[in-house]
Amino acid sequence: MTRRKGELTIQKIKRLWPYSVVVPREVFDCGIPFHAAYPSMAPRRESVLVDGRQFVRAYFTDASEAEVFARRAGASL
Repeated sequence: MTRRKGELTIQKIKRLWPYSVVVPREVFDCGIPFHAAYPSMAPRRESVLVDGRQFVRAYFTDASEAEVFARRAGASL
């Protein structure tokens, strides 16, 4: 797999944004601009497949923002 110069890798995101929240894909498909409401959210997310269902793992620098986002989205930390 090739990597573009300056591209954020998942490993770097996990290092710089240590708090993660796993939410169903539908939460992100609704078109809400989450970065405006949660400025500590990483610019890139990770897709996860569990038992045939798609989830998205969002990363945060602030633990309190991650908890608020998880509560609003009905997700797990």
